[in-house]
Amino acid sequence: MTCHRVRESIFELGRISTDRSITNTTLLRRLADVLADTLGVEIAGLAVFESGVASGSTACYVRGPWKMDESARFSEESFWAVQDRNLAERLEGLRRGRLHHRPDLLSPGVPTRMGSGRGGALPAAAPLEDQAVALFQRTDGAELLIGINSLDGSGQLSHTVLARAGALMPFVARCWATVWRREPAWMRDLKPAARRVLECLLEGMDDAQIADHTGLSYHSVRAHLKRFFRDADVRSRLHLMQQCACRAAEGSLVESPVDLSTDEAAVA
Repeated sequence: MTCHRVRESIFELGRISTDRSITNTTLLRRLADVLADTLGVEIAGLAVFESGVASGSTACYVRGPWKMDESARFSEESFWAVQDRNLAERLEGLRRGRLHHRPDLLSPGVPTRMGSGRGGALPAAAPLEDQAVALFQRTDGAELLIGINSLDGSGQLSHTVLARAGALMPFVARCWATVWRREPAWMRDLKPAARRVLECLLEGMDDAQIADHTGLSYHSVRAHLKRFFRDADVRSRLHLMQQCACRAAEGSLVESPVDLSTDEAAVA
């Protein structure tokens, strides 16, 4: 891993920022991929809090060493999505725009497991060795939490990884602030299976392709689409795609006076 790789990733984030057709879910996945691949960490996650961290997360994505179906379930039920007051208070107290290196930050009192969440123990859950997080805010009040982690037995996150994370994360946050679109109420309430159907529709798949991609039956896909039309008050998939594409960005990133540079001062 070199500084040259970090620069390449910053250019990749710039390309993502210009993709006006990208969906929110795909955006979080691509940002997590950039983080994990550039820093060489085992787990990278992002959580979005559209009304601030006190109100709980709107969406999240966690990339780790598990299968795709386990990853989806893990993200749905991990601590990123838990509306826990103790966690919210810890997050609210974080200095925005600064990398915080604290292995116990997101798991007070439960330092050995990750992902207890709403659904209990997960097959994808894994013991953590170390973690670091940073919180960024948009001018509209939405916030982005970025976390990197190492698994138990892998050792602590090195100073080099932490310093380069500090250099890369502001660019990840700016990309998110530029591209992230607030969703209408009917979309926020979608269950994971329905959201996957909608994401496929927005990527231009037909009904048969959606069924094949999601593993749902053709009739289940059609039922989801009818619900989307009803909830969005549209008459066709084209009108639905247009409505979703017209969602406006609400603001830009609030720039922090704290410098997330590659020196030791960047790590709290």
